[in-house]
Amino acid sequence: MADDITGDAAADRIAIRNVVESWALARDSANWDWFREQWHDDGYMMATWFQGPKEDFIRVSQEGY
Repeated sequence: MADDITGDAAADRIAIRNVVESWALARDSANWDWFREQWHDDGYMMATWFQGPKEDFIRVSQEGY
């Protein structure tokens, strides 16, 4: 059960949640430096409308903003 997660697993879940929340806030506020910080060096975006490396996704996000 998810509520029973403790220790390292709980810390991992919190870290993942922080990245997801920061990713959305950074992108929606056009804070591109912060948005870029949310990605792993070899990050790759898979969405219905875009598939490609993080830098290309950041670029099209900027263009669409």
